[in-house]
Amino acid sequence: MKKYVAIGVVMCSLLGVGCSTESVFRSGPSEDNIARVDVENAPDMVQVVASSNADSKAGVGHLRTQSWADAAAAFERALANNPGDVRSRFGLAVANEQMGNYAAAEAAYREALFAKNVPEYEAGLARVRGRH
Repeated sequence: MKKYVAIGVVMCSLLGVGCSTESVFRSGPSEDNIARVDVENAPDMVQVVASSNADSKAGVGHLRTQSWADAAAAFERALANNPGDVRSRFGLAVANEQMGNYAAAEAAYREALFAKNVPEYEAGLARVRGRH
């Protein structure tokens, strides 16, 4: 591991980029690609992470500003480009839930859960099931 840290730091210095061992091995999405949404009946904030798709990132930005319709439209564009984009599907579900479009939210949560069994997707489905 130390060998790889040293290589990463050397690469940064050769490229003339200031970075530390922390930035070389930072894992996970940047804060710009995360929205935390206060969803009714959720015990905690619901975290939506954008995929690498630009429209998915735009959708997360709209979620952060509570522009639910704009978020839904951005996630739909992301899904038009990549129907298997589970993160955008989850974002679409959250946006629809926030707008009170429970049938659409339920369908999106169901599709996300079918693609990837994630507790957050299951919790979302449970929140909206039967509310429409």
